[in-house]
Amino acid sequence: FLDSDFWHGWQYPRWKHLLKNDFWRSKIEANRKRDKKNTQHLKRNGWNVIRIWEHNINKDITKEIERILKVINNA
Repeated sequence: FLDSDFWHGWQYPRWKHLLKNDFWRSKIEANRKRDKKNTQHLKRNGWNVIRIWEHNINKDITKEIERILKVINNA
């Protein structure tokens, strides 16, 4: 999964107080809860789950590709 920093709440506890609207807090919290639930479900059913944050792609895409390949090669 490629997770957007904002929509999926990277370090959300550090900046949630900056959101002026309860709609956005609820939306991001629901996304985070769904992400956790889906990840757990997939892992329980034998899937390898890789979550990549948007900022890591922007910072060093090669490193993230290597991380993906490592998981694939060890599967």
